[in-house]
Amino acid sequence: MSTNVYIGMELPDHTIKYIYLHWDGYVEKPGAGFKLKTFYMSPEKVKELIDLGDLSVLGERIGEKHDFDDDDFARENKWTTAYGRDREEEGVDAKITTEGIEKLSREMGYAYVYRLNEKWYYSKNGGKEKKL
Repeated sequence: MSTNVYIGMELPDHTIKYIYLHWDGYVEKPGAGFKLKTFYMSPEKVKELIDLGDLSVLGERIGEKHDFDDDDFARENKWTTAYGRDREEEGVDAKITTEGIEKLSREMGYAYVYRLNEKWYYSKNGGKEKKL
């Protein structure tokens, strides 16, 4: 069963640029919270991730274009699998919201945001934002 989440990055105007992630969105290892905090800690890395658009699987590395249906290859290489890059879907680009992380998590269950202070925060089911 999938645990869908939103992953976002706070922009200088305090809006949030965010994407959808389909699998393993929970906080604990090996979920998205653990991977974001461990492998995506620089603004450059986070921007590169968000620029991929919506994701099927968050890997330890962004990786390169690969066969969307070759789960073993992506898993072995610890690569992220993106709907746009790897399956050539359209309409999967990042979105911008003026709403807070709590609203995003109310819609999806979990939401993660990389703040301007270069730290990750999350909200679960519309609850108060917490540092990851």
